Amino acid sequence: MPIAAVAVMLAVVVASAVRLYRRARRAANRLGRWWQRRRHHAQGVARGRGYRRLGMRPDSDVDDRTLADRVRSTLGPLEKRLDVPRVHVQVVDKVAALHGDVTDDQVARRLEAAAAAVPGVRAVATQLHPGLLASDTKPSQGRHTPSARSPAMVRLIDAARDAGADDDEEAERLAGAVVSCFAARLPPSERAHVLGHLPRDARRLASSPPRWLAGLRHVRDMGEFVLAVASAAETTDLALVEAGVAKVIAALRALVPEEGADVAAVLPRRLRQLWGDPAGVIGQDSSRRSSTGTSPPIPSEPSPQPTL
Repeated sequence: MPIAAVAVMLAVVVASAVRLYRRARRAANRLGRWWQRRRHHAQGVARGRGYRRLGMRPDSDVDDRTLADRVRSTLGPLEKRLDVPRVHVQVVDKVAALHGDVTDDQVARRLEAAAAAVPGVRAVATQLHPGLLASDTKPSQGRHTPSARSPAMVRLIDAARDAGADDDEEAERLAGAVVSCFAARLPPSERAHVLGHLPRDARRLASSPPRWLAGLRHVRDMGEFVLAVASAAETTDLALVEAGVAKVIAALRALVPEEGADVAAVLPRRLRQLWGDPAGVIGQDSSRRSSTGTSPPIPSEPSPQPTL
């Protein structure tokens, strides 16, 4: 088995172990936060029940700001149950003014009654307008609506799909590996210029590669670059990675035509040819690797002759 393939498989194993560890740590943190919230909630419920059993009530002689916070805290759970947008609350001289849109008059009356029941509120001035339609997006629906991909993001993922990725998840992972490794190879100033032309979701693809790929700044030929992308994408399919590098780099260049010359000026010769003619360079390096089993050597530049 070629040494390069063994190195890729070891890198994939390490990356998978790191990812599993991070997922387990995030799950443990989420469980700890959930338990802390439940504990605080249970303590608050217990204090509230004891407060009510003793017949105690909140002090009604408070300033308007504190009273407005009480009204908002009271209306919040009711707004969530009724699935209506947040109501704006203002309190002036103990009079609570409610502003917002609701579905119908019955919902408006329930909100007004809840605000009037807050200790310290003398009156409620309502400006709730029953104007929400059944076709309008409700808060609960908006929370679960995924954001649409930008055309640039779609173009990069489609390029990875054209390279042979099986599904959108694999295509996005491959496109992200190519873009992040390529961006890591650029100097910081030029990297900022390139990413500045991309929308937010496409910029997220260029997130920093794993720490164990920190040597990307020293990658100088296609063989090393393909191995780095394969490690970042967690795959041993070098043919897929080579095709993905060609397709995604071509799509990236088409998205940032203003930076074409500047990017080429800061890349080594082999990667500069990739940026200018991806398919040609990939084909040359693939044939050389298939015949030698290793990455092609970097041609040494002729040393200048001394002047006599």
